[in-house]
Amino acid sequence: MELDMEDLEDIVDVQGILDEAQEWLKQNASMAAAAAAASQPARNYSEMGPVDLIYSVADDVLRFTQKQMRADLVSDFFESVTWSDKLIWFFGVLHLALIVTGFKLRNKKPEWQLTFMGVLMILIYFSERLNNLGFRHWEKIASQNYFDRNGLFMFIFWAAPMLFLANLVMIRVFVQIAKLAIRAQRLKTRHAQQQQQQQQATATAQSVTTAEPKKTK
Repeated sequence: MELDMEDLEDIVDVQGILDEAQEWLKQNASMAAAAAAASQPARNYSEMGPVDLIYSVADDVLRFTQKQMRADLVSDFFESVTWSDKLIWFFGVLHLALIVTGFKLRNKKPEWQLTFMGVLMILIYFSERLNNLGFRHWEKIASQNYFDRNGLFMFIFWAAPMLFLANLVMIRVFVQIAKLAIRAQRLKTRHAQQQQQQQQATATAQSVTTAEPKKTK
């Protein structure tokens, strides 16, 4: 005996079961998110190297806003921003100054570039605290409260541009280090060849000097 969909709906309230499941998921979504966050192991920054520290801080910043980074939320947020606000212009000027600084440091020693990248990561690390501070005192610095509890505003206008610039600086440093390593290897190979040639020349000169007395005899 075969049952079609209508007969099945007469026997079992399929729609009611789906509605109950959806309601249960809505009620337990926050609990599941909290459990997932609690399951993340605590980071010990004191035992990390420089590169691991940078990526760990960046990962913490991304995790802070990942749960709210939906396309519809971002589009609604951009529509609600007052682009003539002084705070928005301040962020624009700040990021422009950072870009110019990074551009001027592109041909400097890697130590200068790593220092600049460290400053960027420190600014990114304090984005959550700055967001909480702005949430409490937004009337003094903006025409509306951009500082939501999820940190979307600070991620888009503060952390994301700095994180992108820090990655560019890191790539530039790695390229410079690779070039220096290649140059050092070439110099090492050239020096080894010169030493080999000198040894051969010395050996030839010694053989000549030892052969001359025999001829005189």
